[in-house]
Amino acid sequence: MARRALRLLFGLGLLGCTSEPPVLGSTLAEGAASAARGAEESLPAPLDWQRMADAWVYPRPIPSFPLVDQTGRSFVLGDLRQGHVLVGFIFTHCSIPTACARTVEKMRDVGRAWKARGRPSKLTLLTLTFDPEVDTPEVLASYSELLRRELPDWIFATGPVELLEKTLPGMFGVVATRQDDTLAHSVKVALLAPGLRPMHTWTDNAFETDDVLALLE
Repeated sequence: MARRALRLLFGLGLLGCTSEPPVLGSTLAEGAASAARGAEESLPAPLDWQRMADAWVYPRPIPSFPLVDQTGRSFVLGDLRQGHVLVGFIFTHCSIPTACARTVEKMRDVGRAWKARGRPSKLTLLTLTFDPEVDTPEVLASYSELLRRELPDWIFATGPVELLEKTLPGMFGVVATRQDDTLAHSVKVALLAPGLRPMHTWTDNAFETDDVLALLE
C-alpha cells in the first residue's frame, strides 16, 4: 500500500524526479493549450468581419468587429455591449479645427460630465480612426495621452484597413475619401445603447453635453 502511494506521488510529479510521464503536469499543459485554442477560436477570423458586415442591416446592433486599441490590445466591439458607447470617427493628422479636433473635444466634455455625476451605469468613449494605415496603436497612444490621463477608460482604436476606412464608418453614415495627403470626410458622432444598438446620431458635431446626458438618464 505504501509503495503504491509513493508511486502515485512520483507519478504526479509531487516528489523528486521520475522517469514516468508527469501525468498532472501534462494534463494541465493540455488544458491550458486547449483554453488558448478556444480563446483564439472565439475571436473573429481575419475575414469574419466582412461576413458580419454583409449580413448587417439598420437598425440591428452593430456587429462585434475586431479592433485594436491604443495599447496594441486586440478586442471586439462585443466587449463593450454591457453599457452605452459614444462613438466618434477621426484621423490624427486632420487639420480642420471644426472636424476631428472638435469631435474629440466634445467627446471629452461628455466623458468629464458623466464622470462627475458618478453614475453607476457604464459609458464608454470609443474613438475610431478611419486612417488605420497612418494611425497605428503607437500614434493613437501619443495622440490621446493627455486625454486618457483624465479619462483612462477612453478607447482609441484601429483595425483592419477596409473595415476602418469604409465599412464601419459607413454604418454610421460617415463617408471619407482620400484627397492628396489628407481625407475629406463627413462628421458624425453616435450613441449606441447597451447591446450595441444604434440610438442616436449627431452630424457636424451639432450636439452639446446635455444632449447626450439626457439620453443616458
